[in-house]
Amino acid sequence: MLLEIIGDITANIMARKKAEEALIESERKFRDMAETTVDWIWEMDSGGIIRYSNPQVYGLLGYSCEELMGKNTRDILLPPEKWDKFMEAISLQKADKFITLEMVVNHKNGREVFLESRILPFSLPGDKRAIYRGVTRDITERKNNEQKIMQAMADLKRSNKDLEEFAYVASHDLKEPLRMVSSYVKLLEKKYSDKLDADAHDYIGFASEGAQRMQRLISDLLMYSRLGRTDVEFMDINTEGLVNDVIKGLQLRINEIGADVKIETELPIMYADRTQIEQLFQNLIANALKFISERKPEVRIGCSEKEGFYEFYVRDNGIGISGDYYDKIFIIFQQLHTKDKYPGTGIGLSVCKKVAEHHSGEIRVESELGKGTTFYFTISSSLKEKNNNGA
Repeated sequence: MLLEIIGDITANIMARKKAEEALIESERKFRDMAETTVDWIWEMDSGGIIRYSNPQVYGLLGYSCEELMGKNTRDILLPPEKWDKFMEAISLQKADKFITLEMVVNHKNGREVFLESRILPFSLPGDKRAIYRGVTRDITERKNNEQKIMQAMADLKRSNKDLEEFAYVASHDLKEPLRMVSSYVKLLEKKYSDKLDADAHDYIGFASEGAQRMQRLISDLLMYSRLGRTDVEFMDINTEGLVNDVIKGLQLRINEIGADVKIETELPIMYADRTQIEQLFQNLIANALKFISERKPEVRIGCSEKEGFYEFYVRDNGIGISGDYYDKIFIIFQQLHTKDKYPGTGIGLSVCKKVAEHHSGEIRVESELGKGTTFYFTISSSLKEKNNNGA
């Protein structure tokens, strides 16, 4: 009996010794790995005392391992109020579950360093006190770059708004003097028509055509700039009724070229700005009726509902667009054809792009030269929800 007891004790001692040896070996491997990594690896108890630190802390924060080992890092790395929040955040994390935190820590020389820490709370067998093991790296450069990007975006947004404001003011202020130029050119032609030779009539014609073209350009530019200045008035709109209104407005052109224009799917009732959506369809359908081939013109309009958005299309069988110009056509003032053959200002598709973006959507084109073009654009189906939530 005594021998059995002694044997059990011996076995327990041996098992404990093996477990201790395994733990020591595990700690050795951990420390070997920690010594060679580029990140700061540390271990801290629930009171903030550093139990382990690899040498990389010196390059990161300017402290040697000896300066931190066994020390309470409160007041050293973080002021009390930030330290309390840090400890609260990691103490709420479940054991054996990683938590990632970003924080600003004081370098030994006084400067602030942005750090990202991945922390694992755990406890030793037979001890309920929490221990935290973390891997920390310097993200100061990344944060600075993010700040620069945010500033650049803010500057770009402000610059775009300034440009839109300038375009609005310039186009608005140019309308009146241009109207006067056009009026006086017409008056000159009317009053002195019998006193002018053929060349003079040609010159007046050129001036009149130029003034009219400039008026169209200014009107389109004014409309384009208004998209960025005026508030978007969202409401529930019957898209099918809206498109039918657009088609009726283009009926003269439709009759002139004998076009067949049809809505071939059910169109939704959606939450959007009616004026802008009407302008978008107006521009796309008018383009389809402009760039026609020798075939009988056909225009088809439809929509499909997908997750989170409506995708509309306007399809024609016109002259088509080369794939080399898919992106170029949405840039303001860009035109692929001469004004003599296809009059226009090069603003229409830019307006379409802007309208789609104002409705959390986008526009794209698919086309084949000589066969036709399809414009697809999307409108978010959750705009009402976003608007109600103040997004």
